[in-house]
Amino acid sequence: MKGTNTEIMNHLPLLSPVETSTLFRKLFHNAGITSMLVLDLTGKILDVNQAFLKTFGYVKDFLIGKNFSLLFIKDDKLKQLPENELEEAIKTGSANDENYILKGDGHPIWVNGESILIEESGKQYIIKIVQDTHTQKLLEEELMRKNKEQEKTIKDRNLFIHTSSHDLRAPLANITGLVNSLKESLEDPEDLELTIQMLDHSVERLKSKLNELATIAKGQEEVTKVEFKKELNEVLLDLKEEIKGSEAEIISDFSKAPSINFSRKNLKSILQNLISNSVKFRSPYRKPKVMVDTEKAEDRYIVLRVQDNGLGIDDKDQNRIFGIYSRLNADIPGTGVGMAIVKRMVENSGGKLELQSTVGEGSTFTVFLPFHQDF
Repeated sequence: MKGTNTEIMNHLPLLSPVETSTLFRKLFHNAGITSMLVLDLTGKILDVNQAFLKTFGYVKDFLIGKNFSLLFIKDDKLKQLPENELEEAIKTGSANDENYILKGDGHPIWVNGESILIEESGKQYIIKIVQDTHTQKLLEEELMRKNKEQEKTIKDRNLFIHTSSHDLRAPLANITGLVNSLKESLEDPEDLELTIQMLDHSVERLKSKLNELATIAKGQEEVTKVEFKKELNEVLLDLKEEIKGSEAEIISDFSKAPSINFSRKNLKSILQNLISNSVKFRSPYRKPKVMVDTEKAEDRYIVLRVQDNGLGIDDKDQNRIFGIYSRLNADIPGTGVGMAIVKRMVENSGGKLELQSTVGEGSTFTVFLPFHQDF
């Protein structure tokens, strides 16, 4: 009888439904994994079951009489999550939440909770039921991370496919032009010999590009020091037929930033696409002129600019040109992937791409490439 009186004395000051409802008392105390707290309408903890103490590592005497907000992390307190939770439960009868709860050792873990408004013996209380979902949450976050990595891998693979097919068009076009020249040179031994030499050189360049793509496919492409002038010259050789047919003038100035630590293949692809587009979308009213230059920005970028005097791009179409398979002018041959490739390459490297253009005057593409060395 004495033990019973002691137990009654321990519970009476709490004035919670645990003492007044036999059904709830059994549910409250017998729960093995369902963590429960009894709160008054201000959030003061009136009682807490053993499942909660065991799961979250608290001593009961430490919690009784304190506001349940002590269980919340600092950021959630600043957002007034405890107050909002109580307010919603009192107003609607129930409030669900998913947030951190601090364990007894101060470490936060993810939980799902529900605060339920009940009335017992003429008094209202909040029953807060808490479920530890930390392991599940970590698994979900890990799954999301892996899914994002997989999405990136798929995007990178698609980018590689688009880049490979796109970058091979120029050397193949060059070879096709030389084959046509070869046919015309059959009766002139000197022209024939020169054309064959040029054809051999183009075939070697195509082999080199295929080897380059194979290296990238194996994951062996490395960031290395590359010189803008050298890579531009390589690109101009690949675009020789396009440039020759358009009589375009290509001017370059890399004196302010002659080199950069970057993927050689990606830099060549960026230059090739930008210059090819400048030549392709030239104005019919003037000789095409393309200016390529670089400079070191004040922050962590090398700025590569490609400026032309071509057709220009209307403001409403400037974002569209970076969409894959997007083509603004169906009369001009193209695949619609070039600028999408450039944008993705630049952004994947941590850089950014800007466009300024005026219809009828020309366009300037400004590429901000990150660097990690002094010049």
